[in-house]
Amino acid sequence: MKRSFILLGVFLCCLFASYGQQMVYKPVNPAFGGDSYNYTWLLNSAQAQNKYTAPKTAATATTTKSTLEKLKENINNQILSQLSNYILQNAFGSTSQLTNGTYKIGNYSVSIGNSSEGITIDISDITNGDHSQVVVPYL
Repeated sequence: MKRSFILLGVFLCCLFASYGQQMVYKPVNPAFGGDSYNYTWLLNSAQAQNKYTAPKTAATATTTKSTLEKLKENINNQILSQLSNYILQNAFGSTSQLTNGTYKIGNYSVSIGNSSEGITIDISDITNGDHSQVVVPYL
């Protein structure tokens, strides 16, 4: 009787062991070795759960300018461009003479003067107080 229980136990163990298999982990994420076809599904799932929206700032907000504002900006840019061309031509051998002084162009105040390093140009934005200095060395 004991022997039959032992044989039955061994038989049942062998029977259940024959249905066992090796457990192997395979990742889902393709970044960690998973199938590359899962990439779009994972990305879409992450985007669907994302509740973050970037705050709207002045840099990202799209504002439309009127035609008059565009014209004003264009004229200011052309004046600044002509002034910079005039300064550079004078500094690098043009025959025209540059007059030292302060010029107001749109929202900018431009001061031109000579220093020991070269021609010094101070550009100040009147609206917000930003300041920049350019030194064109003598040749």
